[in-house]
Amino acid sequence: MIVPLGSVRKGALKNVDTSGAGASSLSILGAEDNGNYAVAMLRMLAQSLLGEELGGSARCRDVVTAVVRATTESCDASTNEFSVWLADCLELVADEDKGAEFDRSVDLFREFVLQFATTFLLLVEVNDNLAGTRCVIKYSRDDTAPEQSGIRSQQAAWEIPDYGFARSYHLEVEVPPGLVYKQLEIVEYGSNGTSTNRAVDAPSKPQVLAHLACAPSERMATAVAGLTLAPSRQGQYKVARFSVWITFAVALAAWGSSLVPGVIVSDASGPVSAAVSLLLTGPALLLSWFSRSPEHEVVAWIMGPYRKMLLMSVLTLFLLAASAAVPLVSPTKELVWFPVLFVQVRALGLSLRHTSS
Repeated sequence: MIVPLGSVRKGALKNVDTSGAGASSLSILGAEDNGNYAVAMLRMLAQSLLGEELGGSARCRDVVTAVVRATTESCDASTNEFSVWLADCLELVADEDKGAEFDRSVDLFREFVLQFATTFLLLVEVNDNLAGTRCVIKYSRDDTAPEQSGIRSQQAAWEIPDYGFARSYHLEVEVPPGLVYKQLEIVEYGSNGTSTNRAVDAPSKPQVLAHLACAPSERMATAVAGLTLAPSRQGQYKVARFSVWITFAVALAAWGSSLVPGVIVSDASGPVSAAVSLLLTGPALLLSWFSRSPEHEVVAWIMGPYRKMLLMSVLTLFLLAASAAVPLVSPTKELVWFPVLFVQVRALGLSLRHTSS
């Protein structure tokens, strides 16, 4: 038994896992078989709408196959070819009084076929003994990183073309480690393209697992999901913001002591090497917070500003250590404080801009 699960963007299905808690597992059809079933289904729809002569013609088979097998490069050409064929077919049946219901069916058929140019119908083979039971299919999406939409958080959005497949649609999103979600929303669009419903999951405290259950209002409804992400307020986030203020205080104190020698720090405070070693301990500790293992692209995108803060603090401490180790003379001795304070003031400003609410 073949069961359609939904529409998935072409090239987005990676690391498929259909194994369940029991011994049974579902078999996902390969690209060739999947495409053959899709072509057969669309041809049946064409025959029921346009008749056996037009829907069962070789040209119908060719244009529908081109859309189903379309790649990124051939997508526009195949959809244009289908639109021309459908327009020719409608001219042939123009003399027949089909009514408004026929026009609506044609529009739905057109939208349904064109959808296959960028998505494919995820089909699985289900054993007869699994009929009537609930099965969970797990698969990952290989979407691009979300575009930046503000300073404090990031907004990820994606289309749900199969939103109206069932009476109930459930969307569960688990964000990568190091991030939390602040809001998950689904906006439903009817077959006429207008927004009809909106569902929102906005927890009082940021969490890592988002879930929404919606009831589509019509069979051909589509939707757009939006996920607002933010860094988790612990780990690297907390260390980055804390280190910025500590390093700024150290740089400010060192600059103040250089203005009034012997007042804040004694001239006979010990060997310079001890101060240099102490200053270099800071960069070593801060650099240890950088992950050396592969991570999710979204994590790298959102945590980028906080890692930049860490690097600025590291650079400030290195400059302080270098100025302490090398006996500089005037005016170089005074000018070295400009890059030290400039870098750390920039880091402080970055920290204030990215303070989470």
